[in-house]
Amino acid sequence: MPITTAKALPSPILRARRMAMAAVFAAATLTLMGQFGPQAHAATAYTVIEAVQVPAWVETEGQRRPAQPGQALRINDKAVTAEASRMLLRLPDQSVIKLGEKTEFQIQSLSTSALAWHNRQK
Repeated sequence: MPITTAKALPSPILRARRMAMAAVFAAATLTLMGQFGPQAHAATAYTVIEAVQVPAWVETEGQRRPAQPGQALRINDKAVTAEASRMLLRLPDQSVIKLGEKTEFQIQSLSTSALAWHNRQK
C-alpha cells in the first residue's frame, strides 16, 4: 500500500513573502518602463507634446492636424485645445506647460539660451 501525503497549503508567512516579492518585482518593472519606455524625457531642441486629452490639434502652416503624444512643435506651430480637452507640453529645458480647455499656444521663437541648454546636455 503506497503512502500518500497531502500537499500542505502555504503558510500565511510564505504567502506574505510571495506577495511582497511580487510587489517588488512589479515596482521595479514599472520603474524601468518609466525610465526606458516611450515616456522617457530625452532633451530635445524643440517642444514636444507629452500628453493630450482630445479633441486637440496642432496647426502648422495653416493646416490643422490632431495632436498626438510625442509630436514635435516648432517655431510658428500652434497647439489648440477645445472644450474639455487638455495638453501637456515639454520644453527644451524640460519645463512643462499645461494647456487647459479652449486654449491656443503658439511658439513664436526659440531662444538661444534654450538651444544652448540643449547642447550642454549632449
